[in-house]
Amino acid sequence: MATIREDVGEAASFIVRSLKVRGACREWSKAELALDPAGPWWSKPRDDFFGLDENCRAWILDHLETTAAQAAGCLQKKAEDRSWTWLWSQPSFAFPGKLRPSITRPDLVGGLARARCDILDLKTTSKDDLAAVVKDDQSETFLSWAGSLSVMGFTPVQCSVLSVSTAKDRRKWIEFPMPAED
Repeated sequence: MATIREDVGEAASFIVRSLKVRGACREWSKAELALDPAGPWWSKPRDDFFGLDENCRAWILDHLETTAAQAAGCLQKKAEDRSWTWLWSQPSFAFPGKLRPSITRPDLVGGLARARCDILDLKTTSKDDLAAVVKDDQSETFLSWAGSLSVMGFTPVQCSVLSVSTAKDRRKWIEFPMPAED
């Protein structure tokens, strides 16, 4: 059974290799299949990457594995400290929309027991202020995710943002108060 560090390291390495392969920008390439959590029918992450200039793409490829390793180390420690028994990556929560449903996803949900969980949002930044990546509506976002998880029978216990520097060996957990139940 792989540790979080091992799993994230393998995934980051696979993504880098997939993006470097000739034809990675074509439909149904490994890069298209590897980069999108919603499946190959929506290739926005891969398309965004190839929409960047060559220097930016090279910078991302040079920093992706190191940044992922930093995040994985923090997640591994948090998993051990909080005694997570399971980890759910990007669960999709749909909400009614005007033309089609709106889908929102927390980056990770860490299980404390069968139904108790932590909600985690992962961010990267090259800024010195690691908290600058936190959105103004972050508490509302956590409240929405907590509501979706509650409807599914889960009890969210803690909400956190993990901010990882892409430029330096720095990372920071930013804790949010648990959303109050109405």
